[in-house]
Amino acid sequence: MAIGDPTIVACPEDVWTQVATNEIFGNIQKMSSAPHLYLYTYRLFGSPAPTLETEGVPIFSEIDRHLVIFFWPVDVYIWCVGDAGQIRRDFSG
Repeated sequence: MAIGDPTIVACPEDVWTQVATNEIFGNIQKMSSAPHLYLYTYRLFGSPAPTLETEGVPIFSEIDRHLVIFFWPVDVYIWCVGDAGQIRRDFSG
């Protein structure tokens, strides 16, 4: 499986944004200083998207990059708390 080009994804405030689909390996990197808190969750590929903020866990609390590794293909989601944000996604393509 080849690596695709990095992609910058704008993430609106207080809503789940799908940043990757059908992936098993990649990186998510914080690209903006706002918001102060990003949340992260995933779903098995093809499963319904998350709907509640409480379904996420904090990400980027100590470092600005997060490695994603799964055995099964997943869809990855980001929620920006209190302000819009931006992430860079580097996933296999």
